[in-house]
Formats: sequence, structure tokens, C-alpha cells
Amino acid sequence: MASVVSRAIETLHREWYSVFKFLVVGGTTVGMKLGLYALLSRVFWTGGPRWVENILALSVATIFNYLFHRHWTFSHLAAAPGSTARYLIVLVFGNALDASLFYVGHEIFRLYDFFLIIGISAIIPFFTFVIHRVFTFHPDPYRRKPDVVQSA
Repeated sequence: MASVVSRAIETLHREWYSVFKFLVVGGTTVGMKLGLYALLSRVFWTGGPRWVENILALSVATIFNYLFHRHWTFSHLAAAPGSTARYLIVLVFGNALDASLFYVGHEIFRLYDFFLIIGISAIIPFFTFVIHRVFTFHPDPYRRKPDVVQSA
């Protein structure tokens, strides 16, 4: 267990600038999503279903998020063939998780919509950073790593 923790700390130390950039882009994306959601839900479409307004704001913020991650956060990784398709896979799972948590929180538990967006936006990045780093923007995500344990 100690070796797993030490490897995680070593990796985080090596990847600190990528993590920093990821957090800047993520924070900006959350701000954009909150702003778009506020405009939709409180100004332009006050009677609309909140979960639909959330999905619309999420969709626009996601495009921004992809472009900045591709061109800034993960720009040190060569654009690998298929990275856009892999991003779409992660996008579908991440956005489905985001939209589902928002729907359940707001429609079923009647939680305040802005607190939900902030809370959900704090959870999803843990999932997406790891997946983007090892799958989406990785030059060879399907490469099989050699087995650590060798048979005698």
C-alpha cells in the first residue's frame, strides 16, 4: 500500500503543472457553465426545465473545455489519432454523470440548483483528469504494459 501511495505522490509531483492547468481550465469551465446556466434559467428562459438548461450550459462549456485542454493543458502530448473520438467517449460518460446527478439532486431531492452545479463540478474533475491523461490525450492508450510479476 505504501508503494502505491508513494507512486501516486511521485506522479503528482511530476504532473503538477498539468494538474494546475487542468484546474485553471476546469475552474474557468465551471464559471462559464454557471454564467450560461444563470442567463438561461434567470433571464432568457425563466420557465424552462432546469435540467434542460443545465444540459445546454454544460454542452457549451464542454466545447470550451475540450479546446483549452487540447491546446493548453495537454498540449505537451502529441495529438494522437483518435483522441477526439476518445474525448467524446469520456464526454458522454462525464456529462451523463453530471446531468444525472443534477436531475436527481434538483428534481427529486429539491436541492438548490447553483449549489448542485458547484458540488457536481467538484466531483467530476477527479474522474475526467485521470481518464483524459491515460486515455483521451495519451499517444498510445491501448498499449499493453508488461506484467510486473514474473512467473518463476
